[in-house]
Amino acid sequence: MVSEVVDKEEWDLNRFLAEFISRNSDGRSGAINIFVGIVKEGGREGRVANLYLEAYKDVATEELQKISNEVRDKYGLNEVEIKHAIGMFEVGEPIVYVAIAAPSRRNMYDAMREAIEGYKSRPPIFKKEIYVNGSSKWV
Repeated sequence: MVSEVVDKEEWDLNRFLAEFISRNSDGRSGAINIFVGIVKEGGREGRVANLYLEAYKDVATEELQKISNEVRDKYGLNEVEIKHAIGMFEVGEPIVYVAIAAPSRRNMYDAMREAIEGYKSRPPIFKKEIYVNGSSKWV
């Protein structure tokens, strides 16, 4: 289990998900829940063309791991993994995923909500919306 901030050049969502599912298909888990966040077109000040993400990578990675451990322990899960990309992304591209493996589905949805709210508010990850009209804004 590695929750971390990943540079776009190393971002491979399909590989990350396949590895997570493989690690958690050993019979301990009865349920896997996956959330994928993608760049959306609607921004704070207009239509988005790109989203630029940057972070204090080491600090953000440490915080993502803390969130994962806290959620795992609180809800009695087998594994929680959060990976957040940084770099320049186009509308429709995935930029974050949260994966949860649990003995059963019972607490997965509450755990997922908590993990998502945690990555949205705690790690030092910064977003800049770049609009189709050429303007931009840190959000």
